[in-house]
Amino acid sequence: MTRRWFRGAARIVGFLVAVFLAAAAPAPAAALEDPPAVDARAAVLIDAASGRVLHAYNADARMPMASTTKIMTGWLLAERAAPDDIIWVPFEARGIQGSKLYLEPGERYSARDMLLALMIESANDAAVAIAVNLAGSVEDFADLMNRRAAELGLKNTRFANPHGLDAEGHYSSARDLALLARAAMTHPAFREAVSLTEAVIAHPIKGSTREIHSHNRFLVSYPGATGVKTGFTNGAGFSLVGSARRGEVELIGVILGGSSDVRVAQKMAELMDWGFSSFAPRQVVAQGETVVMAAAEGAEGGARPAGTGDAGAGGAQAGSAGTTTWVTQEPLMALLPAGEPLSEDQLTWRVEGGRLHVFYRGESLGSVALAPAGGGNQAAEDDGGHSGGPLERAGAGDARFVGAAAAALLGLTVLSRRRRAARRHYSWQARRDGWGPRP
Repeated sequence: MTRRWFRGAARIVGFLVAVFLAAAAPAPAAALEDPPAVDARAAVLIDAASGRVLHAYNADARMPMASTTKIMTGWLLAERAAPDDIIWVPFEARGIQGSKLYLEPGERYSARDMLLALMIESANDAAVAIAVNLAGSVEDFADLMNRRAAELGLKNTRFANPHGLDAEGHYSSARDLALLARAAMTHPAFREAVSLTEAVIAHPIKGSTREIHSHNRFLVSYPGATGVKTGFTNGAGFSLVGSARRGEVELIGVILGGSSDVRVAQKMAELMDWGFSSFAPRQVVAQGETVVMAAAEGAEGGARPAGTGDAGAGGAQAGSAGTTTWVTQEPLMALLPAGEPLSEDQLTWRVEGGRLHVFYRGESLGSVALAPAGGGNQAAEDDGGHSGGPLERAGAGDARFVGAAAAALLGLTVLSRRRRAARRHYSWQARRDGWGPRP
């Protein structure tokens, strides 16, 4: 009887240990499906909110960009001219090759109409008119474009003209064009212009209006499309900078060097579908979480991260000796693989300049402002730039403890019941055999 009892207890304890270990082990990461193949020279897909690259193929290769050049031209116009400002047509605009509105020298258009002609009809003569009006000449406007590209940190981009016709020294990359479109889309007038498939503008010579129509198959056919620009030259092939929104998520994709406008639009749609299905917005840091930095002997900078979570919890006790504690002032959302658990080896963080900087697999997700916890005098600016990881929420440890305690309590209850049953059986057997006490 005693052996059977201990064997049963051992089995129960072993089962509870296995359950606890399985619960404590991190869930396996959901496998991210491969992105669709893009039969073009280069492609990239980014999160419009953060600029993070979700997929890249030959994304930094320098190549002709055709009329996607007009993203920069249109953005500069939207920034530097009011909608009702007048753009006059210079002689340089007459006879330009490629797509055009056949503008006549001396005609006067509003800046709004010129922006629509540029981004919807892709008019090269409108691009020249804009350049001359804003900078005095095409060459000086190209210098302006290059200065703005440098400000954005576009390392593989150089402009030689405002329209995108093939020219020596005129090139960009898929990554740079995605980042350029992301910046330009923050301007309301530019965003509105690139979202339209048709518009009506003035016709000064006839004293009437004229209709213009977009040739962007992706913008016309893809649900949720918000822009941006197509392009084609013999040297560049077919190019497309596309953007689309679903719910809170907006993506920007670039395909360069495609074989046809139909094929490029189809592949952009597939790339967008993959992005929307594979990634989802996740809250990485909540407002009001506590960040604890604990002293560590021999650690560089004299500190190491101890965790984040509700006030007073974490890897180190908030307010204890040798720790510095701050509270996050805002939440941080990030576009991450859908359904993938955020394990400790994926998220790391750094406290610097009064902010908590969060990283996913070494890539920045952004930062949130910090304030001293409990009204203390320690400012986050004085942290010395301590880095670390993993980013661990204090609540997770408490939950594991509660789970373990519940499992232990269940085990004790089962063992207690088995022991009482064994005692009752022993007493009944003794009475049956005649050597135990009689009732």
